[in-house]
Amino acid sequence: MNRRRFALLLAGMLGAALPAVPGFKGVRYKARRAARLDTKEGRAAEAHGIEFHVTADEPFPVRALDPVLHVGGYEVRAYRYGNMQNTLLIFTCTEPDKLEDNAPVWLQYENDTESRTDLTPFRRSQVE
Repeated sequence: MNRRRFALLLAGMLGAALPAVPGFKGVRYKARRAARLDTKEGRAAEAHGIEFHVTADEPFPVRALDPVLHVGGYEVRAYRYGNMQNTLLIFTCTEPDKLEDNAPVWLQYENDTESRTDLTPFRRSQVE
């Protein structure tokens, strides 16, 4: 009986130590044309680039590994946190010509494949 109790206890501890669901809850994104500030007149001017506003239902953790947004074979690495709750990441792509239409999109912390979260495919027609 003691062995059985020990085995159940060990299995419970191991199960609690493993993440239940990899990735993040409620992650979605919107792609927008990047705007830059015209310093002479203080208004927004059209810039060459696309910003991906990635939001989640829970905060994105601050980690030693940086988040990377993968759009097909292209990696968008320039990012910033967009709010105090850390539920918004803004990725800036300065080479939008390299983005493939209908490409798969996923968010991942560098090489940590357990953090991979698949998103809807990128479509140029949906860029706001």
